[in-house]
Amino acid sequence: MVSSNNDILVFHDPAYPQGCAAGTLNKLVPGSFELIDAAHLGQRLDGGCKLLLSFHGPYFPKASWRSVLRFLEGGGNIAIFGGMPFACPVNESGEVEPEQDAYTRQIYLGPFFQVTSDSSALRLVADEDAAFLRNCPLTISAEEPGTFWSFYPKLTQVSDHPEDIGSAGPFDTVLQPLVFALAATASGERRVATPALALDQSSGRFKGGRWLISAWQPLAKDTWLSNAEAIQQLILFAAEGATLFDVRPTLACYQPGEAPSLVTRARTTTGVQAHITIYQSDNDEILQTFDVEFPASPVQQEHYLNLSPLRGPGLYRLTALYRPTGGQELALKSGFWIWDEALVEATYNKGLIAGRDYFYQDNHIFLVYGTTYMDSRVQRKFLHLPNPARWDTDMAEMKSAGINLIRTGIWTAWREFVPVAGIANEAFLRALDAFVMTVCKHDLQLIFTFFSFFP
Repeated sequence: MVSSNNDILVFHDPAYPQGCAAGTLNKLVPGSFELIDAAHLGQRLDGGCKLLLSFHGPYFPKASWRSVLRFLEGGGNIAIFGGMPFACPVNESGEVEPEQDAYTRQIYLGPFFQVTSDSSALRLVADEDAAFLRNCPLTISAEEPGTFWSFYPKLTQVSDHPEDIGSAGPFDTVLQPLVFALAATASGERRVATPALALDQSSGRFKGGRWLISAWQPLAKDTWLSNAEAIQQLILFAAEGATLFDVRPTLACYQPGEAPSLVTRARTTTGVQAHITIYQSDNDEILQTFDVEFPASPVQQEHYLNLSPLRGPGLYRLTALYRPTGGQELALKSGFWIWDEALVEATYNKGLIAGRDYFYQDNHIFLVYGTTYMDSRVQRKFLHLPNPARWDTDMAEMKSAGINLIRTGIWTAWREFVPVAGIANEAFLRALDAFVMTVCKHDLQLIFTFFSFFP
């Protein structure tokens, strides 16, 4: 239905490439919405709306860029389908300028590039944390999958410790993958593209906005209709705006007999409800459950949850299902270790020995296939905000891809780990214990480096 609506503003101009017919938009956009063309987009955005939606992919009116920028800086939400957003400006005479990253860099979406895959057997799957897409059919044409893009978003805008010349900073932007494209390979399915993701602007210049980006251009427009249910849910999700919710252990590793605890935190404009379940990792036995509710608040709130003492060694997992009031459901996974002495002892004789030309393990040549890794979500703050369950998932995927060595370490702000001379932060040491045990579980080699970049 097309009507005047301050919630969803759909950029739709028949003179622009790509896009969808008005009848198709009626099937893709949930509820009522307002159509706006290129000539009036800037003025309409200055009047305010909840969500700017476009199926024109990279194409946008160059004359409206300042209005788009003001809208985003005011915490506006966007949902862009059909390609890399803001990559192809169109001038007032209707001419499409060459593809460029001048505009994407202004909003920290960084350089971008096309993603290619040699496999013709592609399928779409929802990310495990995108619980609201769990029952939505996702389809892609095997013969004509279309074009995918990837990009390098800048997730932090300032440095925590500029005097250290470090790049670590606050979580201004939180990236949440929503849909993956999987390709069949000889060694199993591999993720080759992310056709849908969300960037929650938690702080910084664009605070409050949620940017839903579908950097995928299907060759057949019918592909949008075959994924209509998922697209409707994605649009509703984008319109909610940024929501902060997190749950993590207060310590990443506990000794047998200690009582673990969790900290949950939230900042939301509508309130959020969460159901948290604690599992024993080996057999998925449910140990405890918690229900947590946060009221709407512009400031961050925290609740602490105390668990019963645990003696069994191993990795314990927790799953949180949470939903903003009236919003879409998401999942979040975390975990902690109970110190496993037997696991660590089993690796004592697996160290590497340096020969003249090769590394050796048990008198056999050890060919290194390594990567640098800290965490796939919190990056260099992996020992500040440890998540052993995510490490476990990431390392299992790396192991299956042939990785056998991980390089990690700390780059800057060493004083946070030893705040008083000679007295190390215990939470940091326990996080390191948990990281090492996760490495041991997957039989990986670990290089821990104290990096410095002084001349």
